[in-house]
Amino acid sequence: MTTTTQTPRGLKRKVYTEFYDFCPGYEKQQAEYKKAIVTDIEPKYSKKSKDKEAEPQSWPYTKSVEEIVYEGWVERVTNKKNQFNPQKDEDNRAIPDTGAYRTIRSITRIKRPDDSEYLLTKSDLHGYDSLGDEVRLYVSINCDKWNKQSFVYKTEWNDRSKQLEKQLQGTGSQEIIYEIPFSKEAVKELWEMRESDQTIQFLVKEEDTGKAHAVRDLSNSALKSFELFRDNSFEDLFKGNHIPAAIRAELRQEAVSHGLIQGVTSDYQQQQQTGQAKSVYK
Repeated sequence: MTTTTQTPRGLKRKVYTEFYDFCPGYEKQQAEYKKAIVTDIEPKYSKKSKDKEAEPQSWPYTKSVEEIVYEGWVERVTNKKNQFNPQKDEDNRAIPDTGAYRTIRSITRIKRPDDSEYLLTKSDLHGYDSLGDEVRLYVSINCDKWNKQSFVYKTEWNDRSKQLEKQLQGTGSQEIIYEIPFSKEAVKELWEMRESDQTIQFLVKEEDTGKAHAVRDLSNSALKSFELFRDNSFEDLFKGNHIPAAIRAELRQEAVSHGLIQGVTSDYQQQQQTGQAKSVYK
């Protein structure tokens, strides 16, 4: 069950009372390993299996630190009925329609080499322990992507089955799977989950180069920055075409003078502005 509430500042919160997996990618990663059956190893019998069927052995999966931490958070904020713990008032009474929810700190539009675009977030997961105290977990992008592991096989003789079989040799390459294709509707949904107007950030990033640029309206309005991010093309945002040329030149000159980007004296020319000489980047 989910409910939508509003904060005093009008921000929406989608609150889950029944268990909801905020990071489903971890389970999807594990599923790829379970498919990778090691055929030359004798299947084992599960202690939980009622019909005592042998379970084939799959390639071992190692959980990341982030996955272990996420599972620890889930364990703390859920009860034995697979429900999220509610918040409690000063008299230790459960507050109705409270549970776990997610707030967004930043949204990134990432462009892949094939020109497809996806969305990634940095966010916080909010839940409550059995006493009703808040338990918050910071999550960096792992809610929105996961690694699909491939495996290498070779046709060999299997002494156990007495026949030729495709036998698992080991792991191969990994493919990054993004969960949220870019769309105006998807951006709007994430925007409505923002932590606050003061903390929300927008970025555009090229996957192949790793280069990223912040998207921010010159007025510093969170709403206008969101609209720029949602409505403009990736190329225009990445190149900063929404910023007036004179201001772009001034910002670049300042970045060079502070050593943030490379530049030399010959990159500048003198221009007269409001009666005073001012260096502007070509």
